[in-house]
Amino acid sequence: MAEEPRPKLEKGNFWLEEKPESTAEYLRRPFDLLGASFWQSCYVSPRMAEVSGILMPTMVGVEYPHGLTNSYRSRQELNDFRQAMKTIAESDPSKCENLIAHGESLSEEGVHPILGGSKMVNSLEELHDLLVDIYIHQHTFPYFFLEFSSAEQSHDLLKRAEALRSVTDFYEIYEKHMLPLASAELQSNGKPPEAIKAVTIRELLNSDFSSIGERLAEIQADKYFVYSTAGGQERVGYQADPTELINELSTGSKLGDKTPERLRENW
Repeated sequence: MAEEPRPKLEKGNFWLEEKPESTAEYLRRPFDLLGASFWQSCYVSPRMAEVSGILMPTMVGVEYPHGLTNSYRSRQELNDFRQAMKTIAESDPSKCENLIAHGESLSEEGVHPILGGSKMVNSLEELHDLLVDIYIHQHTFPYFFLEFSSAEQSHDLLKRAEALRSVTDFYEIYEKHMLPLASAELQSNGKPPEAIKAVTIRELLNSDFSSIGERLAEIQADKYFVYSTAGGQERVGYQADPTELINELSTGSKLGDKTPERLRENW
């Protein structure tokens, strides 16, 4: 028998290939559209596949208030991802050690030379790949390792994982190098400075600037973006008041309910 097509939730020009009951509230982060799309690119990257073996291709990011992204995921994908991270944290101490050690080495070998000026990165793609590596190894994996680690875990490894969570490498590279390079790329293609708020990381890497004008008009009208990905596609819509959508998507369980406060405070 042919598989039934998944139902769609439609709110204006927003689309999600999941029922609201099948979504789970994930995390809230201080991201604009570019940041939200970069964030999602981490969860579908080859690097994440190496780390967890599980990707999360379905995501909805709703901006509200301005400058803050509320993210929602397929409950099944999130459960599978969390289970994969739990299995690594509880059953593979050697891999945990290697992942945390790699996160530490990124500062010395990948970040400090760039911030210190001894290494130049002029490619958006190269910088994006470095930032994905940093985000996964200094934020995502330590986050779940600390959540799922047990009292039997090495105290030293726990301290190192917690230290990684407070490292500012990602912020510094993103703000001091990624954003200026992205802005320069947009302006070299005749786009205004504010275009940086109206483009996704995928579009930037593919030099696809066809939607910027329309989105800038929506931003000028004080609307909020809704960024969604499913089935390898991404879509961007805008809403004047996304609170109804947020309430509908927030019917699922929250990751933060089981996460210590000290982890929720950081990326």
